Amino acid sequence: MTFSNESIIEKDITLQNEFGDITMRLPKTQQGYFKLLAQSGNISAPFDLNIKADETKTSVEQAIGNSPVKFDVRNNNGSITLVYY
Repeated sequence: MTFSNESIIEKDITLQNEFGDITMRLPKTQQGYFKLLAQSGNISAPFDLNIKADETKTSVEQAIGNSPVKFDVRNNNGSITLVYY
């Protein structure tokens, strides 16, 4: 699954996927609260995230900047990748 938006996102986003990877393409200046969960997968991004990992899951719960926008992304059996435009 690919989520792509060239403009700053100003509303909450919820993505759920199973058995595949999620790629999110966001503007370099995007801010928000990122709640990411990858069951049986990894999380990667072009900026520093406080990634927590154990044997079955990888997760992030972190604010980037001051925006109240929430990104709730969950993936079962796949990874989550954030990339910039």
